[in-house]
Amino acid sequence: MGNDNGNGSPTTQGSLNKPRYSLIPAGPLYEIAKAFTLGAPKHGDYDWRRHQSDEYIDKIYRHIEAYRMGEKADPESGLSHLAHAGADLMILMALEAGDGE
Repeated sequence: MGNDNGNGSPTTQGSLNKPRYSLIPAGPLYEIAKAFTLGAPKHGDYDWRRHQSDEYIDKIYRHIEAYRMGEKADPESGLSHLAHAGADLMILMALEAGDGE
């Protein structure tokens, strides 16, 4: 029926090409969702669709650099800079895929 995929989890031929959402760590995904939730009242639920990719690239770098410089939490929101960068990366991916149109 199924084969071992190397980590003890059974696989089937049909499941090999299906995304395994269970591999996404729940904690970081929750933090990213909090960043989206916090930004919605300030910017609008889907306001990100009206912006250019360059704006999100800049935001990602600012959050990553703040984190690299030792500032773990964004002073305005109190959320992790990495959560903000993760949310901005997801938006950038959506814009790249044309999901914002």
